[in-house]
Amino acid sequence: MTNETDSASYSNEADVREPNFQVTFFGVNYARLKQIKSVYDPQSLFIVPAGVGSEDWDVFGTCRTVI
Repeated sequence: MTNETDSASYSNEADVREPNFQVTFFGVNYARLKQIKSVYDPQSLFIVPAGVGSEDWDVFGTCRTVI
C-alpha cells in the first residue's frame, strides 16, 4: 500500500500471470480462437501475455518454445 491518495488500479484488470489463462479468460472458446488466430497469424508473431497462442512463447515473448 502506498498510502497515496492518487494511487489506483483497474478493478477488472486480468492478471497476466494467471497459470490457466486459456480456461480462465477464454473458456470453451479457446480452441476455436486459436484456430482462427492460425488463419490470420500463421507464423504466430502477434502475441500478448496471456493471449491466444502465447503459451507457445517463452515468458518474455522473445523465443518460440513450440514450432
